[in-house]
Amino acid sequence: MLAETLSTKRCDLRPAKAADLNHVVEGISHPSFPTNLPLSSLYRDGKLSSWLQRMCQLNTSTHSAVWAIDLKSGFPSIGQVALIAHEGKQTLSIWLSPVFWGHGYARETVAAVTRHCATSGAGSCVWAATGMWNESTAHLLLSLGFTEDSVLDEGYTVDGQTYAVRQFWLSLTKNGALC
Repeated sequence: MLAETLSTKRCDLRPAKAADLNHVVEGISHPSFPTNLPLSSLYRDGKLSSWLQRMCQLNTSTHSAVWAIDLKSGFPSIGQVALIAHEGKQTLSIWLSPVFWGHGYARETVAAVTRHCATSGAGSCVWAATGMWNESTAHLLLSLGFTEDSVLDEGYTVDGQTYAVRQFWLSLTKNGALC
């Protein structure tokens, strides 16, 4: 099963649970959290709790997982990282509370999750996307070995507005075959 507890130098990644809702709300309601992201829209529309419950259900599947990121120093659920099986690939997503941006936690957790995916046999290809404006996440993905692909003009929609995204791929095979 993909959803098992993982540990890094500074973080514990554990399967997310519905009880994390208060921490999720705290993170995405922070004034610095981008309002044009789907999570913000779910929060504004009162749908965050049902979304979190659906995400936690994925932890019972074989090839998908949503982890809460707990800091070993004592801060619980500062964000989430997920691998969702979709059409022959794993889709990676991550978000952190803005309070914890810029400390390398995203790099640490994404590296651990992609390593786990490669060694667990959950997939051979990981796809990720980031908003056109999100240079820090694009830089993170490139530094972890992802390859940038084309822009997807209709990446996501929030409040009737469609946003383009930059697409990235990571091959988890030893020969580096293209996804």
